Amino acid sequence: MFGQSFEWERLDHRRASRIAIYLPDKSINDDAETLAATAKWMIDALVRLRETVIPIVRGVATEVDRDIKAGRISEQDADNDEEDED
Repeated sequence: MFGQSFEWERLDHRRASRIAIYLPDKSINDDAETLAATAKWMIDALVRLRETVIPIVRGVATEVDRDIKAGRISEQDADNDEEDED
């Protein structure tokens, strides 16, 4: 879907993790032409990320809502799923 591998970065002691993609060997100190190409790459990657991830997140949210309405999980359980891990 996305066309590139993500890096999954676990953030220990946090309720979040990071997914990232990297463009190696680039620097804020690159020349203007390279920076322009990097900016174009970043915008393209952001659009592809959004097109890939948003439908997945919406699907998960819909499933959680169904489970809450069906009584399979409570709203509190859905909100506090990771708190037990801390």
